[in-house]
Amino acid sequence: DTTYTESTCGNSLSKCNTQAYVAALNAANYCGHSDWRMPSEEELSSIVDFGRPNPIINPIFSHTQSNRYWSASPNAGANSLAWVVYFGNGATYDGGKYDNHYVRAVRAGQ
Repeated sequence: DTTYTESTCGNSLSKCNTQAYVAALNAANYCGHSDWRMPSEEELSSIVDFGRPNPIINPIFSHTQSNRYWSASPNAGANSLAWVVYFGNGATYDGGKYDNHYVRAVRAGQ
């Protein structure tokens, strides 16, 4: 059982910003790994399967909500926005960084 400090996540991962969330996963050696990161908009969009009904995501990615997920991709034109992928219809859009959306961390890779 891992305890998260007030400075990282307010004792709850649901209260984290994306940076603190990923830091908490890495500090906890989540699933035996400490190389977690946020996916880019392109990476997150690559798991959208337009041949499936809601949620439109390959079932191999279980526990995915038919909802909005943050990417690590900022909007180059506006510092307060980042790209979001909506798994209800596969759309991508820029969302305000203050908005509450889901997070799907990925491993750093080889």
